[in-house]
Amino acid sequence: MTFPEKLTAALKELETEDQLKDLKVEVIPSGGYRFVVIVTSPSFEDIPDYIRQEMVWGKVLERLDNYEQRSVEFIDTPSPSDEQAEVDDEPPPKKRKKPAKRR
Repeated sequence: MTFPEKLTAALKELETEDQLKDLKVEVIPSGGYRFVVIVTSPSFEDIPDYIRQEMVWGKVLERLDNYEQRSVEFIDTPSPSDEQAEVDDEPPPKKRKKPAKRR
């Protein structure tokens, strides 16, 4: 089992232990054998961000050894409304001006 698979399996345990519905885990390599993790669930709507972080990092500390823990660079725990707010905050793409015509 690869490290991303092991990490995903550990975090998926939160789905049954903490009754989080439709838990999704995305493990993204960030270079240097380190990983960024995005954990989302509709259940996060009712849970403050700091508690989401405590739940997820608690599972990482419980299931991974010290070396593996250091491989986790960052964990994001957005709720669906957090993700929508990010999309809404993005500025519209800039319109490219047409180059001036040569005379």
